[in-house]
Amino acid sequence: MDDAYGNADLSRRLWLTIAQIFARTTGDLDPLLRDAGLTAGDLGDLPTEALRRFSAPLVARIAIDLNRADNREPMRPGDWRLILYCLGSARSLREAITRCSECFDAIDQRMGRMALHTYADVAELRLDSLRSAPTIAGCVIDLVGVAHFHGMLGWLIAHRLPFGRIALNYDRALFEALDLPTLPLPVVLDAGWTGFAFPAVFLDYPIVRANDEVIDWPQQGFLFTGSAGVPVLPAADAVRRFAYKALREDHRLPAFEHVVRHLRSSNATLRRRLTEAGTSWRAIRNSCRRELGLELLRGSTLTVEQISDRLDFADSDAFRSAFREWMGVSPSRYRQSVRTLAVAHAAPTSPSDDGQPG
Repeated sequence: MDDAYGNADLSRRLWLTIAQIFARTTGDLDPLLRDAGLTAGDLGDLPTEALRRFSAPLVARIAIDLNRADNREPMRPGDWRLILYCLGSARSLREAITRCSECFDAIDQRMGRMALHTYADVAELRLDSLRSAPTIAGCVIDLVGVAHFHGMLGWLIAHRLPFGRIALNYDRALFEALDLPTLPLPVVLDAGWTGFAFPAVFLDYPIVRANDEVIDWPQQGFLFTGSAGVPVLPAADAVRRFAYKALREDHRLPAFEHVVRHLRSSNATLRRRLTEAGTSWRAIRNSCRRELGLELLRGSTLTVEQISDRLDFADSDAFRSAFREWMGVSPSRYRQSVRTLAVAHAAPTSPSDDGQPG
């Protein structure tokens, strides 16, 4: 892949595999190829981005047929937009996943089920597609689904979401039948569940994308290339990165005029671009303070007063008031709940597949 996760060869093989599976299991490719002015022999010669554009809609077509084979309703046009709205209207990644899980149930599990499992410092996002039997078509669609949700969750918080591993509830022979290059991350097969694990610390990261951004999110993830990974709103991302670095290293948020000079823009232009991105300098300042504040409360022994100073608040009362708006509890109560949860989930035994960490 051309972005940070893999290589273009993996992406090409994925899209070619999807086209081949579609031709074998769902329908004749010839009409679609004719509509695109192509022939079957042209597919392997297409540039990767053109191949992606041709093959991506086939994923939805295959998923529809898989649902019908299991006597389940296929996804409807509004379902995905509803899911995106649930994700984008949340305050934290944990809340986004919880809302999305509820949304899966609300749309009668046409996308299956989603569940979040946490074990001490590990989070698992489990995606159950409710297949009645394992098939090669189901395997590739589930793999694409894992990549979609991993890419989207990282995009929502404007951080690359580290992988612990991905899990696929398929046997090795079926997975190897996909004939993909080696994935750039550990894969656990016959896992008893499908999804991915990541550090639980990211669950409390704030959602920094506005709802109108989320509706048109760019597909990105460890399977995708082409336009994937290209920031849609570079101005907002650049402002946030610059402000967060200053806050972490200097314990002070920069003045907006300093940000303007750093980005070689003008005050009016940068404010307009932030407004077009559905955000503002104030919202970005709050997001940076919230992210660093959560990190310091979880992972340091600094007092609330010291953290308040690190976050560039006028005093600790201002920090406490802001934190209650962010999280609904006081900083001290949040810190205690994190410590209590860590003790409760501390497990002396190794992970297993019987409902324990895995």
